[in-house]
Amino acid sequence: MYSFLICLVILQAIAWIGTYPHDEEYPYYINYIAVLAIVTQLVAFIHACYPPSEKYYDISGCITYIICIASSIFLRGPVNLSTRQWVLSVCVLIWCIRLGHFLYSRIQRHNGIDFRFNTIKHDFNRFSKMWALQGKC
Repeated sequence: MYSFLICLVILQAIAWIGTYPHDEEYPYYINYIAVLAIVTQLVAFIHACYPPSEKYYDISGCITYIICIASSIFLRGPVNLSTRQWVLSVCVLIWCIRLGHFLYSRIQRHNGIDFRFNTIKHDFNRFSKMWALQGKC
């Protein structure tokens, strides 16, 4: 569980550095999005840790991206975004949905088993680090 806390601290540091010099109009919205990403992954991990299952790992990453994109748009205000920001957000959203669907379909074809997690899911610390790192990315 410490891995989620470590990732949260790292994300907050990156968010703080990324907003320097501080944007007076939207000072902490990147920090809120970073916390939201880690919390989303923590909730998904809690659901997946007993019994250890990797079935929803990739789809939870997709959902985290969607939540972060939507939050960044609505925290900043949809009216305040430029055309470039809208196009970039839509492109990332399309990529996220396509990749999430592909990865989730692949796991479903293999009866909910992802070979990447064969050894990791039996070690609680390593399993939690995978989920926490996904929230950081």
